[in-house]
Amino acid sequence: MVDPVLCGDLWVKQICKRTYALLNRFYRCGGTWLPLRARRALYEYSTLILPVIDYGGIPHTGISAANSCKLQRVQNSCLRFVYGVTRRESVVSLFSQTGGLRVRERRLWLLLTLLYKVVLKGEGPKYTTDNFILVADIHSYNKRHRSHAFMIPIPKSRALSNSFRVIAPKLWNSLPPDIYLDSNGGFVSVATFRSRLRQHLIADTV
Repeated sequence: MVDPVLCGDLWVKQICKRTYALLNRFYRCGGTWLPLRARRALYEYSTLILPVIDYGGIPHTGISAANSCKLQRVQNSCLRFVYGVTRRESVVSLFSQTGGLRVRERRLWLLLTLLYKVVLKGEGPKYTTDNFILVADIHSYNKRHRSHAFMIPIPKSRALSNSFRVIAPKLWNSLPPDIYLDSNGGFVSVATFRSRLRQHLIADTV
């Protein structure tokens, strides 16, 4: 369910309700006795949490800090189920041990990967790139790394300010160029970009 103004209230409420109900069912049925591999599969590949958040994360790019916090608590609850961590124990160490991304960082990872793949690498239909304009295509002058920066549209509504069209260019312009450029100044492969961006986001949360 996508909110009209893309604030994420209805989407987050739906995810929280669904996920906590599933977790309660797993605990009541003795799901903690499942092998670790099975519990990880439920978390990462089933409709338990990550695929659901990934599916709705791009349309709800600009969700509020409060909603992002709610989703993080959902993810923490799922991790406690997967790894058998009690409520009194912190799950912070699990992210560094497993190399996983928190909800916010994972959403940024997926969003910027989509922008890179579709707009800059041209691996998507042309109509998806029409709203993204590079600074170099507008101005003849060129400052350091400015040729790879996007123009940021001025939002005229709350929905537009929370949209992929506005938020993605802002995030892209804040990235260090060595994440997406190779030694010759060209764009790296999508796989390399995803790997570098992931490490960058993990380092930012440490």
